[in-house]
Amino acid sequence: MFRIWIAVLLYFGTSTGNEVCYERVGCFRDGLPWTGTLSRQFAGLPWSPEEINTRFLLYTRRNPKVYQEISAVNPLTIQASYFGTDKMTHINIPGWKTDGKWQQDMCNKEFGYSPSKVHLIGHSVGAHLAGEAGSRIPGLGRITGAGTINACGHLDFYPNGGKHMPGCEDLITPLFKFDFSAYKEEVASFFDCNHARSHRFYTESILNPDAFIAYPCRSYKAFKAGNCFHCPQEGCPTMGHFADRFHLKNMKPNRPYYFLNTGTLSPFARWRHKLSVKLSGNNVTQGSIFLHVGGTTGEKEEFVVASGTLKPGMTYTKLIDADINVGNITSIASTFCSQDITGPNIAYILKPC
Repeated sequence: MFRIWIAVLLYFGTSTGNEVCYERVGCFRDGLPWTGTLSRQFAGLPWSPEEINTRFLLYTRRNPKVYQEISAVNPLTIQASYFGTDKMTHINIPGWKTDGKWQQDMCNKEFGYSPSKVHLIGHSVGAHLAGEAGSRIPGLGRITGAGTINACGHLDFYPNGGKHMPGCEDLITPLFKFDFSAYKEEVASFFDCNHARSHRFYTESILNPDAFIAYPCRSYKAFKAGNCFHCPQEGCPTMGHFADRFHLKNMKPNRPYYFLNTGTLSPFARWRHKLSVKLSGNNVTQGSIFLHVGGTTGEKEEFVVASGTLKPGMTYTKLIDADINVGNITSIASTFCSQDITGPNIAYILKPC
């Protein structure tokens, strides 16, 4: 009975084809992708702009905390605001519907503002909307779609493989860390955690220009195996707000996907390192190898490279996703918990296992 009910929902959700048109914003249909999917069985047609009463709240460097409300219907509100035609405009689009045409017309006709200075940022259905706006408005500067699984951009990022985000099934860890704000946020987004992580990554990337480095690879399996490390000659892009700093050369359909790992809780950014140690000596021993890594940022961190049975002549390699950005590695010191292990040109310290 339950399966029949689901089938009926999907049937009625996809059996639509109505259209509604409004002055200034154009026409809209209630077909895909707005309805007929598992997450949106019923959608319906959008209300009129007057009934929705969407508000545009402008924040700039001159008014970072108190917004100025501007209106396309009343251009005087824009003239009296801090809106600058020489600046990029970033429009954040959640799950509401409009094609952006009237914003483009208003900016072009009233202020001579080019669409190339507009960056649309959409999440979930907002990402579909941003793509719809891009198909209707030639020359948009940039579109960022978050929360979509299909590859559809010039740069397609798949954090943690793109499906299951670490920490989304864990509501206990924040309690042990006494991070109650993080716990409250995780509980609030528990049922939509994997889907919601994308806009949280993007938000964090705004304040961390060098975070979320992503590596070109054909699959997440190959990335986890270390087959796509280091960055190629042209470098690696950073996922999020500063992805446009990467100059994409390969525009072919078979261009690679970009993979990276993140942490379970905010701050989510991780920095990947591949560390190797070759052991010398004569005896097999039980113990652990630690590397103390320092870099160009002045930060330092300790990593466990190998643990258990350690054999002379063996090379131990480990991929590390560090939660501290040490930058380019400039110094390495090793710590061993066995007196039988030494290495050429490596400083070592003994400590209990």
